[in-house]
Amino acid sequence: MSVFGWREAPRADFAVLGHPIKHSLSPKMHHAAYDALGLGEKYVAIEVIAEEFEQAIDHLIQLGYRGVNVTIPHKTAAFEWADSTCETSQKLQVCNTLRFSDQSGVNTDVPGFLKSLPGHSQRALVLGAGGSARAIVYALSRQGTEVSVWNRTGSRAAELVDQVGLGSRIVSDPAVGGFGLIVNTTSTGLTGDSLPIDWTGAEPGSQLAYDLTYSSGPTSFLSEAASHGLTGMDGRMMLM
Repeated sequence: MSVFGWREAPRADFAVLGHPIKHSLSPKMHHAAYDALGLGEKYVAIEVIAEEFEQAIDHLIQLGYRGVNVTIPHKTAAFEWADSTCETSQKLQVCNTLRFSDQSGVNTDVPGFLKSLPGHSQRALVLGAGGSARAIVYALSRQGTEVSVWNRTGSRAAELVDQVGLGSRIVSDPAVGGFGLIVNTTSTGLTGDSLPIDWTGAEPGSQLAYDLTYSSGPTSFLSEAASHGLTGMDGRMMLM
C-alpha cells in the first residue's frame, strides 16, 4: 500500500490520516467496498504529524477531497476543527471522521468497539488516556462495565476520568489480575515498545487482551499477552 505525505497527496476523494499510518487497512477495505458497489471513488493513506494537522486538512480541501478518517494522534484535533459534531463526539471531544462539505465530525469508535466484543466483561482495564481511550472508557462504562484507567502520566488519566465520568477510576499500576478485559489504546503496539504491565495475576483462558492498533503480525502488547495465556484481538475487528 502506498503512503503519502500530505504535501505530496494525490488527487483522491477520501483519506485516512495518522502518524504512523503505513499499517492501515482502510484504503484496501474502502476500495473493496467501492468495487462491490460499482463506485469509482479513490481512498488513500496520508502520513500527518500532529503539528501539521490543520495545514494538511486545508491542503486536502484545496485538492478536492470530500472527507477523511483520522486515527492516532489526531482525534482531538479533528474535534476542534469541526464546526458541528455528533452527541458522542461532544461528550468525548474527539472525532474519527470528518466531512469537509459542512465541516462536520462524528465518532464511530464507540459502536465499532462494542460490536466487536465477543461478550460482556464485568471489569476492564484500559491502558492509555488519549482520544481512543476516551471512546473505550465511555463505551464500556455505559454498558455497565467497571472500568479502571492507567496512563504513564497520571494527570492525563485523571482528566479522562473526570471528563467521561460514569464511575470509571484511576489505577497507579497496570496489573491485569481481576480484569476480564484489558484494552491497549496506546500506539506502543506499532512502535514495538512495551508497557510496564504486571501480568502476575493473568488468568489464561478467561481474559481478553484487545489492542486497538494492528499490524501485519501480532503487536508487542498482544504477543506479551499471548505468552501469559490470554486470548487476543486487534483493531481490525473495529473496522468491520
